[in-house]
Amino acid sequence: MKKWLSLTFAFACSAVSAPGFAADGQTLSADVVAAYRADMEQWQRSRLANTKVTGNNERPGTPQANKLRAYPPSCAANALPDKPSGPVYSKDVTLLAANETQYVTETVKVTVWRLSCSSSGLPTRYSPNGTPNSMTLLRIDRTADLANQVVSLPLVSIAQGSIAFDTPASYPRLTSEPNTLSAEILPGTFFANSETYVLENSPVPNAGYYFLNNAFKLRVNPRYNGAQVVDFDIPAYTPTADTYPTVPMPLDGYAAAQWTSLDPNHGLLVQVAEQYNADGAMTRQLVYDLLLKDLDGNPFWLVGNAPFAVGTTSLTLDAYYLDADLATRPWGKATFQMKNCNLLEVTYTPNADLAAPVPSFEGVIAYDRLFSANGMLCE
Repeated sequence: MKKWLSLTFAFACSAVSAPGFAADGQTLSADVVAAYRADMEQWQRSRLANTKVTGNNERPGTPQANKLRAYPPSCAANALPDKPSGPVYSKDVTLLAANETQYVTETVKVTVWRLSCSSSGLPTRYSPNGTPNSMTLLRIDRTADLANQVVSLPLVSIAQGSIAFDTPASYPRLTSEPNTLSAEILPGTFFANSETYVLENSPVPNAGYYFLNNAFKLRVNPRYNGAQVVDFDIPAYTPTADTYPTVPMPLDGYAAAQWTSLDPNHGLLVQVAEQYNADGAMTRQLVYDLLLKDLDGNPFWLVGNAPFAVGTTSLTLDAYYLDADLATRPWGKATFQMKNCNLLEVTYTPNADLAAPVPSFEGVIAYDRLFSANGMLCE
């Protein structure tokens, strides 16, 4: 069975009167189904923009960070987690479902939790005071294993500040892949597998903007006549060492940048490449060039590169220096760790036999990011 199923309303109308088994609850009447169908059609029309046959754009867009983003783009990539962590908020919700013959109800577990993101402390639109950043996730877990039945996505609404439930500004954009600009899975869409969604701000007219690091209320409304609406109270995101242990960021494309340290006076260029092996597995490669001065005050370079597995958070590389003939000579070791998007720490271990004017230094040096690459905004 496909992950996402689009059941036609023609099927819905013809199926409701046929005999069948209500897996979790009642069989829904034709009147309830007809009202649900009309309600979902009206809601989906209000959410979708008008279309036109042909436009004027012959070229696609260029990489950019979503200006309406609700979390740092560097927080997560596809696929979203399928196991909640940290403080979680779960409730049972009875949704409309359909099998081969009729509309029924099915009880699922809805869970809301946050995913910890890098937090540099700098103010952003979604975190104006520079408070810790997070991504808010909503997961629907089916409690029954029914291959012949699918469930209808409920309507999710947010109340926060001046935004009240069930108003045009209260509907977040739900999608199963992070860092999208406008992709949305609309209420009334049928799904077969348990799924995790990320709560996003929407570009549609009259949509609200939510500060999801702050406290908010969330409503899950199945939308059929007689359904039980379920509300969640989500407190502010206040991470502690117990709820959200601090871990280094994975080394990936967001580490690729120019870094600097004023004391000592270092300039560090980091690049991250990727390649696929014969078995289809991806290997990444970190390449660095460290510019400083030798003991005579002349320009001096340390360079190195090494492959690493996806998900690696700490990487030790051989360090080499370039002599007057640009030949590489062993210098020692360098271990890379990203503490957050704007802080890279490198631990140096020099060889004992380095001769002047080759500089020898050891220990941890912290580097600040100078800029982020286009489309790879790290926060």
